[in-house]
Amino acid sequence: MVLPNASSQSGTSEMSQEEQKHSKNSGWGGKRKEIWSLEATETIIQLVKDNDKRLNDRKTKKSVIWRDITEAMQPLVNKYIS
Repeated sequence: MVLPNASSQSGTSEMSQEEQKHSKNSGWGGKRKEIWSLEATETIIQLVKDNDKRLNDRKTKKSVIWRDITEAMQPLVNKYIS
């Protein structure tokens, strides 16, 4: 079995990665870009800072705090979706 030369394929794989970065639905500003406005980003950062102790608590970090943060973010999500 003969393996292809790694140097000959590196240029193609880098190019395909670069193309993926800029493709329409690659996660770099795809369909849901409007949800993450500056206001939404600042709000979620503030919510995480305000709830730092709860995020690191074994009892609440897995579900309760994220449910609370999601509920607090819901008005912003609704604002930018509709």
